[in-house]
Amino acid sequence: MPKSMVHRAESVYKLIGSGAFSVTVNSEKLLRLTRHSQYSGSNALVEHIELWIHEEWAKDKKCAENFFFLNDEEETYKVATADIGYFFLLLNHTELQNTNFKHQLESLFSEEQSSALCSSLPIEFSYENNNENRTFAKKLKEGLTLGGSQGHGTQVIYGHPKTNQALSIGGIRLEGDRATSLFAFFKLYPYWHSNLNWKQQDKLSKALSTVRHAHNSTERERLLDELLVWLYQDNVLAIIKSEDLTLTIPSRIRGVEINSIGWCNFSRLWIQQKPSSTGA
Repeated sequence: MPKSMVHRAESVYKLIGSGAFSVTVNSEKLLRLTRHSQYSGSNALVEHIELWIHEEWAKDKKCAENFFFLNDEEETYKVATADIGYFFLLLNHTELQNTNFKHQLESLFSEEQSSALCSSLPIEFSYENNNENRTFAKKLKEGLTLGGSQGHGTQVIYGHPKTNQALSIGGIRLEGDRATSLFAFFKLYPYWHSNLNWKQQDKLSKALSTVRHAHNSTERERLLDELLVWLYQDNVLAIIKSEDLTLTIPSRIRGVEINSIGWCNFSRLWIQQKPSSTGA
């Protein structure tokens, strides 16, 4: 091999992508995807798509809402799907794992107005960094204050739970396959050993082994649903909200079908031409 091929300066490498789009701009504010002319599969129908990052939207943006925009396009329509994820509550401290306290928390999170939440011990809790979880955390703080109890919350990044927390508020994204996503959550959550007694840990381990060896996705989902019910009945885990998603789309964009991660296949989008402004 020629010496020139063994090492090349980093500047000669370009990010070209491996699908219907290549990345032509990647900055803190903008990700521009441009049609990849050398892609061997089905080419994208639109020339390019830009994903803009608006930090000022973070305060009000909901996970359940995404938007497409076209220049000079005012009319829109909506496409929706259900069950792309769950928000959950983990009761990590054994003294809090009782039916009465769990129901107090469920009632607190489901009501518009905060209600008093009484706890026999100070509560350290974590919540993930999205607006839904911040809302749950706000209600929890208000409920503890109204109940004369102490509480302190720590915001964490999605998928990075904090250790030694009495309560954890987080999310499960059902990406690609519901059974696979739920299995990954149960398998990868790192603190089951501190949340569960040894009998519960043994049961969880055996249940996950059974799921792994199930013959099909339907059977895996049934077993995982049974696991969710068992952990709920043991006052360890509660699903506090099912997440839906709505895309708001300009009227001329066509080919939108929401996928399992809450977006759509960008390569299948196409833009309907504007009607002629002059008479025939």
